Amino acid sequence: MKSIAFMALFAMAAMPAASQTPAQKLAFEAASIKPAKANSDRSSGNCHGSDSKFPPSDLMAMQIPPLGRCVFSGATLHVLVRTAYGAEFQGGIDNLIFNEPSWMKSELFDVDAVAASPETTTRMDLFAMLRELLADRFKLQLHRDHKEVQGYALVVAKNGPKLKADTNGDEYGSFLPSTSTPFEWEGKNTRLSVLAGSLASLLQAPIVDKTGLAGRFNFILTYSPITAPNAVGQPVPRPLQDLPSIFEALPAQLGLRLQPEKESVAIIVIDSVQRPSEN
Repeated sequence: MKSIAFMALFAMAAMPAASQTPAQKLAFEAASIKPAKANSDRSSGNCHGSDSKFPPSDLMAMQIPPLGRCVFSGATLHVLVRTAYGAEFQGGIDNLIFNEPSWMKSELFDVDAVAASPETTTRMDLFAMLRELLADRFKLQLHRDHKEVQGYALVVAKNGPKLKADTNGDEYGSFLPSTSTPFEWEGKNTRLSVLAGSLASLLQAPIVDKTGLAGRFNFILTYSPITAPNAVGQPVPRPLQDLPSIFEALPAQLGLRLQPEKESVAIIVIDSVQRPSEN
């Protein structure tokens, strides 16, 4: 943390130089990285820490690795970097890694890595271990920067919000695709910042919650997954053409709208990288 209490800082300054040791880097107890088999399907994976909360869609898909492990099958290095540094990106935007060699998005790898103390290792610990693993095996070096890109602000529409407040006090909410139809999202005990992040993933553009609405809400959003940035020249099949676009659904169903504006977003720039060393 950047801010440190004065007394703590004074106490540290008073210590002899010999007593100051750098913090030990987190590392997996054992880790395997191998090129995926030639006929492998492109897939992905996950890390499972002691504090992980996975959506029901992941649980049903049986994609949860054992506790204290990061397991990926048929994943690109792009996906591995996205996972390891995901907390630094806005929402689910996928195009915030720059200067990648082409093989980072095409060659597939299987990864299985386990922490020394699986029961007490958090998910953020696992991500830190994954960053160290990528630096070691792929000789990955990178730096962080910011870039101004076209994005949106999520704001209240002209006629006001159409949201039902959730007052059950649960600290863990969800915003997931409905099991009844693939083009419906259901929010339960959901903060609007989570909605903004999901919209960012859908539109692949940064979206900032500027509604000024605090608290958590329950809502259902039905929309067409075909959006203008992704549908140029593509025919829209029925019944998708009968559904509103996300830009139409938000004001009509939730009383919110997307307002175009420039946003400064965190990016990662690849300085150097190699194909992985042998295990």
